[in-house]
Amino acid sequence: MTMYERLMIENSHIPISDGFKLRGGFKGIYANGAILIDKDMTSYHKHEVLAEEIAHYKISYGNILDQSDMLNKKLEIKARRLAYESVITLQGLIDAFKYGVQNLHEMAIFFEVSKSFVEETLDYYKIKYGLGVQHGDYLISFEPLTIYKDLE
Repeated sequence: MTMYERLMIENSHIPISDGFKLRGGFKGIYANGAILIDKDMTSYHKHEVLAEEIAHYKISYGNILDQSDMLNKKLEIKARRLAYESVITLQGLIDAFKYGVQNLHEMAIFFEVSKSFVEETLDYYKIKYGLGVQHGDYLISFEPLTIYKDLE
C-alpha cells in the first residue's frame, strides 16, 4: 500500500475522490466538505496534494481561491506548511536516516513525494527552526542536512 493510499484510508471520514480531471489547472481542491484530486498525477504527487487538501479541510473556511486576498494567501501558506509537517515529520527524517537514506532523491522515494517537495519542506524547516533542531536523542542539522545521534 502506498503512503497516498494510507493517507486516504486514515482520512476516510472525509469524502475524497481522485477519479476526475480537474479544470482550471487545479491539482486538488477542497470544497463543500469533500476533496477532489486530479486523476492525471503520479501517486507521489497525489500524496503531496492530498496532504495539503487535508490541511485545508482542517484550517480553511469559505472560498479562498482569490489569492490576491491576504487572508486567503495566509490560509494557503498555512495549509502548505501543515502538509510539509504531516508528510515529512522530524521523526520521519530520523527514520529515513536510520533506514540509510543518503540524499534528497532517496528521501523523496522514502516519503513517496517529489524531490522538490522534500526541498521545499527542508527550506520551511530552516525558516521554522534555523540551522538545526534537537528532536529526542537526535540533532537534525538542515544546512547541510545531517542527522546526529546524541552522544551523551
